[in-house]
Amino acid sequence: MSNKPKILILPSWYPSKDNLNSGSYFREQANLMTTDFDVKVLTLEKEWISNRRYYYDNFFKKNKVNFKKIEVFPPDGWLLKYRFIKTFSDQKNLEILVF
Repeated sequence: MSNKPKILILPSWYPSKDNLNSGSYFREQANLMTTDFDVKVLTLEKEWISNRRYYYDNFFKKNKVNFKKIEVFPPDGWLLKYRFIKTFSDQKNLEILVF
């Protein structure tokens, strides 16, 4: 366990194996801070799904959070996909995310 102060970076995008240049500035900044801080990176991605898929997942699946590790040059990041249902209003989608 590290005694270094912890920093969580929430960039709008972050590099991945598929796209190494996307958000490289965030990765470079995070990498520079790793000597003095315990740095973690979390980026978000909206995933559009159908209402049929939403109800199926709600009924049959218990885990609604979808984290995926983004493996690039240090420090690695984490991607959290959140779902938006195509036919629901923005208000309804936000209510689903909150609860």
